[in-house]
Amino acid sequence: MSAGHGLNFIENLADTAGLSGYENLVSASFVALLLMGSAVAAKGQLKRAANPVVPDKTLTLRNFFELIVSFIVKLGDTVMGKQNRKYLPFAGTVFIYVLAMNMIGLLPGFSAPTDHAGINVGIAAIVFILYTSWGVREVGPGAYLKHMCGPVDVHWAFWALAPFLLGLELISHLVRPATLTLRLFGNMTADHTVLSVFTELTRALYIPVPVIFYLLGTLVCFIQAFVFFVLTMVYISLAVTHTDDAHGDEGEHAHGGAH
Repeated sequence: MSAGHGLNFIENLADTAGLSGYENLVSASFVALLLMGSAVAAKGQLKRAANPVVPDKTLTLRNFFELIVSFIVKLGDTVMGKQNRKYLPFAGTVFIYVLAMNMIGLLPGFSAPTDHAGINVGIAAIVFILYTSWGVREVGPGAYLKHMCGPVDVHWAFWALAPFLLGLELISHLVRPATLTLRLFGNMTADHTVLSVFTELTRALYIPVPVIFYLLGTLVCFIQAFVFFVLTMVYISLAVTHTDDAHGDEGEHAHGGAH
């Protein structure tokens, strides 16, 4: 919500492009182009480096992205495990994109795309579709549905509860995109609204009160992107987990311990 920050650059850009009323899409596209341009510039710095292994002496785009990637990889290995690193580029991209969209709303003249539910629905839907398709591909359609039916392999009696458990699991899966959307939309809308109001109220006082709210707003932007990122990785990990392989590994460890 950039109205409280002065002239709305994104609104003017949308009007110039003939996209009045679609400021959220223009803002999201602007952030995507900005990130892609920054990534290309960072890649160029890496190619021009005398020794790519040694970081630059000053803070550059290359160092900045390397810090972010290092953070993403360490957290990804903790949440999903190293065996699922092939899904980390997608999850990491979601984190960087959501964080950038959150943060741009703090700049004068810009609006945060995540203040609009439609943008958040699109990202959450992509997350849902991809982790579901990856889960079906990894474990197979039958095993994926069987896992949703509960521990039916433990005892035949659990088959009686299978339809009920399957229904609960399906509802749980379908609710996930909605919870991702509403959590991000609600928190970011409230954050930027509070920031705009207090910026207007304290503008004439010439005191650093707005700076405090900008710092709090920055923290909220990071936390919300972080939560979205972690939940994305959790959903992917749950979908692609090979339950049969896990039981097999436990059996091998037990057998080895007996020897």
